[in-house]
Amino acid sequence: MINSINVSEKTNEELIKDLEAKKAEAVASDDFEEAIKIRDQIKELKSKEITKESESNVSEKADQIEVNAEEHRKDMDAMKVKANEEKQDKINDLM
Repeated sequence: MINSINVSEKTNEELIKDLEAKKAEAVASDDFEEAIKIRDQIKELKSKEITKESESNVSEKADQIEVNAEEHRKDMDAMKVKANEEKQDKINDLM
């Protein structure tokens, strides 16, 4: 039954809807073995979608961490410059 679905032209969401309809047809015709196969295909598609979303979220968070780290480095560099200037001012005051 899944062979009748053109996978390359459909999104996972569309594929899942089509498969759910086919699963309902299989159940209605008492073809429970086919319904189980289709259910497993639906689970696999949903699992792949969740994995893609998770990978995307991890990538976005990693990018944000990198941005935050760069901002932190800049802040630290500015603080070091200011501390060195203050240190030099104190040295100059002592002279």
